[in-house]
Amino acid sequence: MDRSKGGVHQRRTRFVKEYLLDQNATRAAVAAGYSEKTASVQGHQLLSKPDIRQAIDAANAEVNSKLDLTVQRVKEEIFRLCFYDPAVFFNENGSPKAMHEIPEDARRAIVGFETAELFEGTGQDRGLAGYIKKFKLASKDRALELAARHLKMLTDRVEVSGLVGLAERLNKARKRAAEYKLEQGKRELERAPVNDALRNCCSSEAPSSPLIAFNSTTNFSLPNRTTRSGYPSPTQCSLYLSSTTFCPS
Repeated sequence: MDRSKGGVHQRRTRFVKEYLLDQNATRAAVAAGYSEKTASVQGHQLLSKPDIRQAIDAANAEVNSKLDLTVQRVKEEIFRLCFYDPAVFFNENGSPKAMHEIPEDARRAIVGFETAELFEGTGQDRGLAGYIKKFKLASKDRALELAARHLKMLTDRVEVSGLVGLAERLNKARKRAAEYKLEQGKRELERAPVNDALRNCCSSEAPSSPLIAFNSTTNFSLPNRTTRSGYPSPTQCSLYLSSTTFCPS
């Protein structure tokens, strides 16, 4: 693949031309020389580039101008399909009119036409007796639906199940999370002085003032400053300080 500046420009120009054919970015990327494995991604990325998007829009505008494809013309055609009168296709005696006798607005509603010849007699006596003409007309239902949507007379209602009360549940969950964080903060504040006291108790030097300690049953008590009985061992201090659930009152 040519990765030079000129090569990139050529591939992008080819991509624009190919994309205009069927609006398929993946196929256009492959046709422009990009790898089939990455064509889908490449096509999406190319369409997001301002210069390519501008080139596509300009080409579409040029085509629309040549075809005189305007919003006004589309509206007029939908109007014709909505309100044509089937009676204009027939003469007063019920026979179908010739195509050139049908008004132009009504002819635009014809999507199919068949003519069959009828003969009578056999052999040399066989001769043309007449024709059977069949008109297939456009559906008014679809045209009227398009017109009604344009006038915003119809709106699609999308129902999504499983979301009833979702906002309320999310709010409750956020509230519980906030309350939990607040409670954890209170516990940390409450146990901070005790943690400091336990660290002092576990030091090699005797404390200078009575400190709260705990015995083997994890009940708090005042230690004996003279005999050092009731002071926690270093192991007990370590176990307590590593706990995240115990909070003395």
